[in-house]
Amino acid sequence: MDIKIWGCRGSIPAPIKPADVKQKIKEGIVDCLNTTQGGDDIESQVDNYLATADVAKTFGGNTTCLEVKAKGYNEATIEDKISYMFDCGSGLREAGLDMMSRGNFFGNGKVKVFLSHMHWDHINGFPFFVPAFIPGNKVIVYGSKTHEEALDLALKGQSEEQGIESVLTNGVASGAVDCLAQYALTVQQSAGLFPVKLKEMPSSIQFHYLENEEVVENGVRVESKYFGDRTPEYNFKTGEGLVPRHKEGIFSYKVIEDGKSFVYATDIELDQPTKKGSVDTEYLAWIKGVDVLYADAQYTPEEYNPAEHGKQGMAKIGWGHSTYETIIDYAKEAGVKKLLLGHHEPTRNDKGLIELHKRATEYAKQGGYEGKVEMAFEGMNVTL
Repeated sequence: MDIKIWGCRGSIPAPIKPADVKQKIKEGIVDCLNTTQGGDDIESQVDNYLATADVAKTFGGNTTCLEVKAKGYNEATIEDKISYMFDCGSGLREAGLDMMSRGNFFGNGKVKVFLSHMHWDHINGFPFFVPAFIPGNKVIVYGSKTHEEALDLALKGQSEEQGIESVLTNGVASGAVDCLAQYALTVQQSAGLFPVKLKEMPSSIQFHYLENEEVVENGVRVESKYFGDRTPEYNFKTGEGLVPRHKEGIFSYKVIEDGKSFVYATDIELDQPTKKGSVDTEYLAWIKGVDVLYADAQYTPEEYNPAEHGKQGMAKIGWGHSTYETIIDYAKEAGVKKLLLGHHEPTRNDKGLIELHKRATEYAKQGGYEGKVEMAFEGMNVTL
């Protein structure tokens, strides 16, 4: 299988700032002058420098969106080409533009979208997904059955307008929808928020409720795992109890093909085994022995719990995200072969992410993790 990262920022899109661009240019010029020799081949020397220089790297600013294509995708017939998308943050826009260049999304495209949850940074790319505007394309969205009240209202078959009014009044899902995913995408594109309603997009868009541990097979095997809150619930005042994995729950997915496995596990907050002594055994079993794990490592330990490190600031405990140390601890215990750290903090620029990668690599080395630790970046390709 081929894995492509179209977006790996967390919380909100974070385009590179003009000041960061200027600093990159300045550092690049100075460094390049110190490493090149001049002469007629200066252009090739500069190209060689840029191929490995940190200043030439960018992790991107689009929010979470990953694509998986089965082995043989390029050789398959148009009817058999299926793209598996995991979340549809703002990176989905770029993915859609790329899909249109493949030749099979002018009425014959097939996309399966697996949503981890409905927070806006994981759905805000859907209104700009070009294949969904092409008649004949088929988009199947797999979503959570998180709220029982949402399901009850959905079964009543209210009109879209009544449903949205009910959402605004009661804070639950529209009766016009079949699942929470449809509700979220419908409200996102409702009148006053977006000029094109979801129901006006010309492609065939279908929604499917995911049950915990449901399996979807078609080209590759996609297993689902729901992670809800744990008991005893975390007490934010006393610090006792287990931290919530993510408010209102989260889906993780495992893609399997030819004995190789890839787990997409974003927005899951975990206790750190080496410091807290508590282990999320359910999560540990889920990622055990996988070839590649994409995991949320948004915070440094100091950002997650400043007081514990003698610093001042707002703690991020209970926000639904983990630190790189915690994720590495789990990857080591589970025997994960390659770890991709993602859902990057939006306030962290490229230089900060490069530094974070150095810290993560050193922590993994000191802790005896034998797998490879990489920072996810926009445009990254991984083949299994």
